[in-house]
Amino acid sequence: MHYNVQFFTWTPRDGVHQVGKMVEIDAVNAKLAATSLLGLRLGDSGDASRLAARVWAAEDAAKADCVCFFYQ
Repeated sequence: MHYNVQFFTWTPRDGVHQVGKMVEIDAVNAKLAATSLLGLRLGDSGDASRLAARVWAAEDAAKADCVCFFYQ
């Protein structure tokens, strides 16, 4: 399946910022789309890192069904 991935970073002082451009990738599922780009372990909370990825299917132009992952 074809996915779009956006990476974000955040700090208490500056808030949330997109890192780089949106990336298009083919992957079996959304989690593999996010992990295959950086090769970093994912978690379901933002405690260990300040890097996150938002993933959605390419055909979802409104990004209504997106998933967020936090890198540890």
